[in-house]
Amino acid sequence: MSVLAPRAGRIVAPVTDRQTRIRTPDGLYLSGSLFTVDGARRAAVLVHGGGVTREEGGFFTRLAIGLGDAGMASLRFDLRATAIARGVKKT
Repeated sequence: MSVLAPRAGRIVAPVTDRQTRIRTPDGLYLSGSLFTVDGARRAAVLVHGGGVTREEGGFFTRLAIGLGDAGMASLRFDLRATAIARGVKKT
């Protein structure tokens, strides 16, 4: 778990960005990052495009921080066949 510092000039609640995983109905595990803000009452799920990962070259990380500044939690995860995925895909 890593604690991210608020941006200069902003007063925000404590935040964390931790690694997590999501189990799909067919047993595959997708890697993800859960960005939480103390007291958040809203959340967003960030889904990347093809050929990249949940970080999108840093874009989704910056977006998660911006959403945190607005008091929102967020979850970003790697789709199947990208980055780290564990499990067996059943057809």
